[in-house]
Amino acid sequence: MGNEQILKLHTVAVKTIAQLREDFPQYNFTGITLKWSNRMTRAAGNANGRRVIKLSVPIWRVEENEHGFVDTVLHEVAHVIAGVREM
Repeated sequence: MGNEQILKLHTVAVKTIAQLREDFPQYNFTGITLKWSNRMTRAAGNANGRRVIKLSVPIWRVEENEHGFVDTVLHEVAHVIAGVREM
């Protein structure tokens, strides 16, 4: 399992965000960028204030983890919509 899995999941993420745009037009989903990180190993996903959602290659490359992928994308999109606050 490798790059094919990541490509498949990237497509799922893009479709998920497109569906959100359609279902919730009152929210601004414009400009959300998906990036994949080989170095990110402590979290499955992360969102920053610049509307970038970073996803972990090592975590999502494992096919058994796929069941939680859409939930992670939705979680990170919620951070983007709410605005990420630094603690």
